[in-house]
Order: sequence, then structure tokens, then C-alpha cells
Amino acid sequence: MIPEWKPIEEVGLEMDSPHTHGEDLPRSLLSIRDEFDKLTDEADQNKLVYAATGLALNAAQCFEVEIQLVILIVGKARGTLASVQAYEEADAKLSAQTLGRLLREVQQVVKFGDNGRALLELALEKRNSLVHGFFQHYSFEFPIRSGRKIMLDDLLERIALFKKADGFAQIVTKQMMEHIGFTEEHIAKALAENKAELEKKERARSEGRAPN
Repeated sequence: MIPEWKPIEEVGLEMDSPHTHGEDLPRSLLSIRDEFDKLTDEADQNKLVYAATGLALNAAQCFEVEIQLVILIVGKARGTLASVQAYEEADAKLSAQTLGRLLREVQQVVKFGDNGRALLELALEKRNSLVHGFFQHYSFEFPIRSGRKIMLDDLLERIALFKKADGFAQIVTKQMMEHIGFTEEHIAKALAENKAELEKKERARSEGRAPN
């Protein structure tokens, strides 16, 4: 029996303090900055900036996927995605939507506190500016070392921001999963099935066969 749907309350979804610019970065990101400081070759510096851009884009996408998952779980809770086909069709549709629209849909059913909402909106803003015009914005900085360092610092802050927003969204996902009775056992089973599918694909490719 599908439980009655009610919007999740703010309890557990509010942040103690707002996200601020220039927060301390985790050691993993500081090590990238340290690596840049040791580089003297321009080409190597460029490569590190490009690598950090890739990390930022990946972190932004993880955040976006988590928001999509929230919406899919809402559908499960409401009983509108009961079949596998309906779920897959909804997943494909969500993948084509903008992150801004996804966030608006989530906020229709989830009540965020001011700090949490500000975090998600900032992550959206930084994600959009990263995808649309980041290098253009820094076109007069990229040719010089100090400018590349500024770009790298910006990217590292974005990575930290996206990961923080992703973690906050995961709290929502967990709350919703509990609401519909989706347990840790369900998650473990899904992860095991996904791992098996990836291993099957890898074996097929190594044997020169097209994966099913």
C-alpha cells in the first residue's frame, strides 16, 4: 500500500549556517591548488585548469542527478511511477530538463529552510555560469599565470559548492526513500545489479563483443 503523500517538513533539511564565499576547502581540493603552485610550464598549468573544469562539471552533474532522483521518488510515493516503463520514461524526460526547472519542481513538494534554499540556488547559478561562458568570462585571465590561478581557485570553490549542495539533496532523497519504504537493502541490491551490469559490459568489450 502506497503511503499518503505529504510534503517533507524542514526538520533535517535546514542548514545551521548559510554557505559563504571562500569557505575552507577540503584537503583533496587544496592539494590541487598546491600542485598548481609547483608548476612552471604554461602547458601543464593549462592542463590542470582543464582537469579542474572537468571535476567541476562532474560534481555539478552529480548534483543535478540527485535532484532528478528526488523527483522520481516523489513519483513513486504518489504512485504515478509504479511500472518500470513509467519510471524509465520519466527518467528520460527529466534528463532533458534544465536544472532550474528541476529545482522548481522539487520545491513544490519539499520545504527548505532559507539557508538550504540559498545553497541550492547558488549551486544552480554557479552551474549555469560554468556551463555557459566560464572560459569567455576569463578570456583575459587565462593567458597569464596569475589569471589561471584565479580560474583554478574559482573552479575549486565551485566543486566544493556542488558537493555540498549534492550532499544536502541526498538528505532529501534519504527522507523520501524512508517515506516510501525504500530501505538500505533495496539500495544495496540496486548497486549490486548496477555493478554486475557494468562488469558484464566490460567483459563484452574485452572480448570484442557488443554489449547487450
